[in-house]
Amino acid sequence: MKYELDYFSFEENGFHIGGWTRRGWKRFQRSALGTENRPARCTHTTEIELERGNAVIYGAYDGKPPRSCPPRSPDRYYAIAHVGRMVIGLNLALCLNCEPGVGSGPYRSVRGTKAILTALQVRPRPDYAAETASGVAMRPRLRSR
Repeated sequence: MKYELDYFSFEENGFHIGGWTRRGWKRFQRSALGTENRPARCTHTTEIELERGNAVIYGAYDGKPPRSCPPRSPDRYYAIAHVGRMVIGLNLALCLNCEPGVGSGPYRSVRGTKAILTALQVRPRPDYAAETASGVAMRPRLRSR
């Protein structure tokens, strides 16, 4: 994983976001945790276009896949977005033995997930050479002891 960010409030109703390179994402998908985030039977999907990519929002049911699809709303929502050269995972399962129903709140819905995804922006790569030429070196340098 290239980066990971947790935004959880006291009530645990925030969100989790992680990013991978395309190659790293393929490796993650083959892992045990990656298979937990594959769409199961009865999973609802919503596709959305983003400024520099696309995403799929999944609405899934906790536990074993039901024999028949329940009439109720899904238990959890997560998304996978392809933005620029990155793959972004939003609210993916974080463990193999997680308690069902973990996390609710405004970011754990189709609407909340869309709000986060549409706010994603690809930033230009920093030009450290220009910063150094101006006399201000912004990249930290490690010193050996």
